[in-house]
Amino acid sequence: VFTEVKPDVALGMGGFASGIGGIVAWLLRVPLVIHEQNSVPGTTNKLLLKVATQAFQAFDNTFEQSTKAITSGNPVLFKPKNKSANNKKLNLLIVGGSLGSKPINDIVTKLNIDINIWHQTGKQHLDAVKAKYNNKNVKVEAFIDDMAKAYAWADIVLCRAGAMTISELMLSAKPSILIPLPHAIDNHQFYNAKILSDHSAGILIEQKDLSLKLLEKTLLDIDDMQIQQMSDNAKLLAKPEAAKMISDYLLEIG
Repeated sequence: VFTEVKPDVALGMGGFASGIGGIVAWLLRVPLVIHEQNSVPGTTNKLLLKVATQAFQAFDNTFEQSTKAITSGNPVLFKPKNKSANNKKLNLLIVGGSLGSKPINDIVTKLNIDINIWHQTGKQHLDAVKAKYNNKNVKVEAFIDDMAKAYAWADIVLCRAGAMTISELMLSAKPSILIPLPHAIDNHQFYNAKILSDHSAGILIEQKDLSLKLLEKTLLDIDDMQIQQMSDNAKLLAKPEAAKMISDYLLEIG
């Protein structure tokens, strides 16, 4: 690929393929730029950092300060939409990732409080989750195609803590209840979630502590003032120009 395309610059976004491409770029003396999506750098980016021309990080302090990494945020594919009309009931959006989350599904389907729910289950969990709900104010889907619309509808989001989810919450200025995937590599979802919880933009609950009683109490205790404050705090963390910042740098050195 390198001999055919003859790139002026190479961008690595982490992962195995990025590692091979990054090493080839270094061998061919092509400027290498890397970007780390999570709050904990992955193995590939740790290795490529030694030969990279520049490192970008989605969140502050992912790399050591001596690396002079630029905090850009993560590029998000949608533009946030305005909040939907307010309802008297709390709107809870549940997002378990592309595959869904059975531990989250098993708890939320037992919720016995008067709220509106929009639940993304993942394809393999769709039928089972639909069968468990006994709440007419629930919308259940395997996938949500228009996430901007879903975030605009929500008052608060219950979700995992993948890098893109965290960035979407910031950009959409959404309060969140974060349940990090406990066996993520280097526990990076926990540290992703801490970025929001440390700035009072999200509520962090580890999966081992998650229970129906705790979740119901958390949802019932949240008032409009807290939702607004968490929303404001999330917005302050957003990096809406992430894609432009990275692309401008690539054009500058390419």
